Amino acid sequence: IRNIMNKFAVYHQCFNNPKATEFAISKFREFNPDVSYYLISDGGDDFKEIAEKYNCIYVYDKRNIGLNYLPYESVKILIERITNFFNTVNTEYGLYMEDDVLCTNKIEISTQIPMGSPTHIVRSGINRVAPPSPNSAEESPEIVPMLISL
Repeated sequence: IRNIMNKFAVYHQCFNNPKATEFAISKFREFNPDVSYYLISDGGDDFKEIAEKYNCIYVYDKRNIGLNYLPYESVKILIERITNFFNTVNTEYGLYMEDDVLCTNKIEISTQIPMGSPTHIVRSGINRVAPPSPNSAEESPEIVPMLISL
């Protein structure tokens, strides 16, 4: 017996690639139309129109922190953002989404598998669109999305 729940929301930090952001959200919405989607611009372009089109909660934060090799002050901002995300969407789990991730199915999370297990996502339907690194030409056939929980 497996218990499935969909009490999660999406956290998606974007910057200056509206075309990729819109494509990622549109594909996610195709299979998961009722999941809360929290889109935050990291001091880049204004994504308000895309957020409205796909029924996303939208936040513009002028503080650009990126996501690679965060110094202490940037980590504090990221923790603040994720805390605000959870306070806004009121769910137990968050799914970290990026512009280069393609959703191909409905996402279901099992409550029977311990958190942190790579099989925590029962059926993810998520694939990386872009190569995982600039030096690699291979696409990952399937990745396990990052689940976050406070």
